Amino acid sequence: MSAIAAAHNMSLAALEAANPQVANPNLIHPGEVLTITGGTIAQGGPPAGPSPDGAISIDAVTYGSYTGGGDVSAWTTRACEIMHFSPANWVTGYQVLCARESSGRPNAINAWDANAHGPIQSDGYPLHCSRGVAQCIPDTFASNHVADTSTDIYDPVANIAASMRYVMRRYGVASDGHDLTLLVQQADPRRRPCGY
Repeated sequence: MSAIAAAHNMSLAALEAANPQVANPNLIHPGEVLTITGGTIAQGGPPAGPSPDGAISIDAVTYGSYTGGGDVSAWTTRACEIMHFSPANWVTGYQVLCARESSGRPNAINAWDANAHGPIQSDGYPLHCSRGVAQCIPDTFASNHVADTSTDIYDPVANIAASMRYVMRRYGVASDGHDLTLLVQQADPRRRPCGY
């Protein structure tokens, strides 16, 4: 909701007050109708929306702490449902990958490696830090964002879905994930950890 508020030149508090039906302002869903009061469209028109494949601009990435439940298996299964993929191979590989990347923690941040640079974002960390359960950097998350998932990088379903799309594009992993552990060492429990 913070990106929507900014795009309409209104405060987040004002947008939240105008939309009491939204139980969690860090998690809104496609199709929800929001009331916009007193704001105007920001200079240059409305914010860039998702492209046909779901990609978003890096400015559209949000940084709200994840407070929901679940685990890597459930989040990966949900990402597969959204992407219309069979989950079996993805769940197995992403349990390993996410354990290695973040210990399965949706709010994990890597603020020490070479990616940790750029302007400070609303979560208090530099733009290019790896974030979330699959440790996506915002650039990768935005360009591989999957339609019908949150724009919040800490949302584990959105983070995993973007990571899945990334490994498909970067490494050629098949949509059924049968070759995930072969092509992405970080997802293979038989090989040593290796960033992806």
